Amino acid sequence: MHRFSKQMFWGAMISSAVVLTACGSPSQTENAQAGNSSANHQTQSKKDTLVIDDLSETRDLTTIDPLNKDITLPRSMVFDSLFVKGSDGQIQPSLAQSYTTKGNTLEIKLKQGIKFQNGDPLNAQSVKATIEKILHPDPNEESAFTSLLANIQQVNVVDDDTVDIVTNHPDYILPQYLTNISIVDAKQLAKGNQYQTQLNGTGPYMLADWKRGQEVVLKANPNYWGKKPQFKQVIIKYVPDESTRIADLLSGHADIAADLTPESINRVTGSSSDGVISTPGDRVTYMSYNFTGPLANEKVRQAIYYAIDRKTLAKDVYGTYATPATAPVVKGASGYVDEFPLSDFNVQKAKQLMNESGVKGPVDISLHVSQSDLDVAQVIQSQLKNIGIQVKIDVLAQGELLDPKQLNKPQPIMFIFTGLDNPEEDAYRIYAPTFSDESFIKPFGYQPSAEVGNLIQQYLAAPDLAKRTAVSKQILEVTKQQAAVVWLLQPSNIYGVSNQINWQPNGATQIQIQQIQEK
Repeated sequence: MHRFSKQMFWGAMISSAVVLTACGSPSQTENAQAGNSSANHQTQSKKDTLVIDDLSETRDLTTIDPLNKDITLPRSMVFDSLFVKGSDGQIQPSLAQSYTTKGNTLEIKLKQGIKFQNGDPLNAQSVKATIEKILHPDPNEESAFTSLLANIQQVNVVDDDTVDIVTNHPDYILPQYLTNISIVDAKQLAKGNQYQTQLNGTGPYMLADWKRGQEVVLKANPNYWGKKPQFKQVIIKYVPDESTRIADLLSGHADIAADLTPESINRVTGSSSDGVISTPGDRVTYMSYNFTGPLANEKVRQAIYYAIDRKTLAKDVYGTYATPATAPVVKGASGYVDEFPLSDFNVQKAKQLMNESGVKGPVDISLHVSQSDLDVAQVIQSQLKNIGIQVKIDVLAQGELLDPKQLNKPQPIMFIFTGLDNPEEDAYRIYAPTFSDESFIKPFGYQPSAEVGNLIQQYLAAPDLAKRTAVSKQILEVTKQQAAVVWLLQPSNIYGVSNQINWQPNGATQIQIQQIQEK
């Protein structure tokens, strides 16, 4: 973690992920009504309200669906998961009391007495209903968690407090992925889409108000079964403009300004009261293709990989606030293998591959990018000129980048995206959505490999880290040859923080309300 202010600087980087949750004695609660507006918190003698200006964890706040993987706020404050990941990286029970793995079956015993915020009891039926909703979503509502849980064959209720999750193959890392799954009330799931807007979790905060596309207001759950919430109210605002997030922080209208760029640090630390915290990110910036024209040629894609200097890219755009990617996951994560060393940068080899491809230059390719990654695109544009590729940059809204309508076109298109959130820090979180038969780039022309699919299953079934790492190396060797994705860099999370709060993220790659305290 980095902490910056006028007076001090701490330079210790923290690398593990923890999921928001606390443990304690269970009790019941009820749904809340509308809370106070964000303007009120400045006049309170005691700091009862925490205001967060965010972008990446809220996305655009047009949905607050708790089963949408990309929307971690407000989900992580309203709902609990079966397990959490401790600061030591080990899996710990949350809603679960205990668990055992026997062959293809994960048996979970639930804590007793926990209630949803509407008074319904937490039980095995709700665990079953939540997982089955993810595995079998309504048409056009597929959950991004689906590929992560695809190995689950069935969920069996043993009794009210015991559930068996049966997988197609042994799956020793399933508990890791359950750390990020919000358990939803089975009775509410039976009522259609109500669960997507009328949030009803077991977590420390309750939904008070939601202004679509603008902000969410949460109020403390007075009957929370775990540690009592520090703040009576939390306001989470979607603020896409970075200068506005900083202005809110400096004016006292926000306590945390998330998703800052390195260029903004001096503006924040130049104030008399505010500082900056950075933590290792759990996202990766990558580039992929629509596999059309020259981009359908494997050797052209390989040439692009060898022509990109990731070390220079990370330094020029982020300074010390990003790590050039040598794997899809950060060093130290489960399944990490240094299969993409920085020494691979080789313009002469890239030119040779272009010659071997048979594609005559100059090659004209469009590059789609959001405003937040424009600097990355401009560096790549410059580097690819060295091998005869002329890049035209098109800036799109972030929500359009992965839209098949934008990519299913006859002209060759590359796109840059920062995503594939990986709070569990496990390579499977990347492999499943990217290279399995359910690959998110499959609609753009990528052809998943049966060999890689089999290796992904072997990865799940590996009983220890050493064996998983060996399988991971095989996966990366094959996918490096395919060159369907270029893993560019892993940016840090940078937050501006008010001097009214104490927050030491303890290695978290997401905002965790239980770690934030009033000074």
